[in-house]
Amino acid sequence: MGAGRGGHCSVRLRRRLRLAGVATAGRRKGRRPRRASAGGLSMFALGSGLILWAWVNLSLGLPRHAGIAVPPQRLRARRLAGGLQLALSPAVFVAGWGWEFGLVYWAAMLMLCAIAWVLVLARWPRRRLRAAVVLSLVILALSWLAPSV
Repeated sequence: MGAGRGGHCSVRLRRRLRLAGVATAGRRKGRRPRRASAGGLSMFALGSGLILWAWVNLSLGLPRHAGIAVPPQRLRARRLAGGLQLALSPAVFVAGWGWEFGLVYWAAMLMLCAIAWVLVLARWPRRRLRAAVVLSLVILALSWLAPSV
């Protein structure tokens, strides 16, 4: 096993592990594990935008953040829209990365978008909608620049 045959050695080792059942323990037989492709980035942008706008709708559904003299029907509609967006957001991440990583990415983006929105509300309380649009564009740009997983 000289230095020149390292690739051949790794092929033999993988073949032995596969025959022993070690390499296929976590997979279904005959299928490759699902990974995010180029479509995964668009799923990431869609999911994180959905989560961000869910937090925006939930916070603007409260009288404290909504502004002056907002009708209660509009507040109720915003809270309902935010709840529906939060309920649909895990499906986007699971569709992009599967159950193994999709829920982990969903929980991480839930936390990061909440922190970002709270910081926006603290810094620019009067320009919150404009800041939400800018924040969603930043998320879109970052997801476009990120390497595929």
